[in-house]
Amino acid sequence: FQDSVIGGVTVMPDRSLCAARLGGKAMRFVPTGFSPGGAPLYHLSSGQTLAEGVQPPASSGGDQVLAGPEGWSAVTLGLAPFAQHSLSGARNGQPMWSYPSVWPGLHAGHEAPAPDRPGQLIGTTRLLGGFVTPRDSDAGPLWAVNANMGTIHLFTADGLYVATVFEDKRLGKLLEGAPA
Repeated sequence: FQDSVIGGVTVMPDRSLCAARLGGKAMRFVPTGFSPGGAPLYHLSSGQTLAEGVQPPASSGGDQVLAGPEGWSAVTLGLAPFAQHSLSGARNGQPMWSYPSVWPGLHAGHEAPAPDRPGQLIGTTRLLGGFVTPRDSDAGPLWAVNANMGTIHLFTADGLYVATVFEDKRLGKLLEGAPA
């Protein structure tokens, strides 16, 4: 145990634990062994720094991190020197990019206007799985974050905004027969 403030923890497919905030850093802890009953064992002293300069959440959203390939990580918080209201990426622990997220989280999304341009993030809440690499594509690893108003946003590991999946529910059309 360690007396510290910790942010959201993401469990990766390899059973590693990724903490969004621990002493101003995003950290990854890989199992160092297993108990006789098969439970993974972790040592705080053997953590890997995924990103430095992690800022506290600006709202109720974010506070998650993914460990990716080739030293990349995606953080749903701002990394210094970038804006607190952003999603960010790091490579080998160093902040490399950010993308504006002016209304992060469920509650901020309730107060936000409808998006007025492609790629505008409103009410981002949670990561959706880990990094995925599309077949027959040179886009590289992608990651996704959902938003409170029904959209999913896709990014490359190195910070390129790829697409919005679905429409903001305030702008989309209801299916015939669907409840309003």
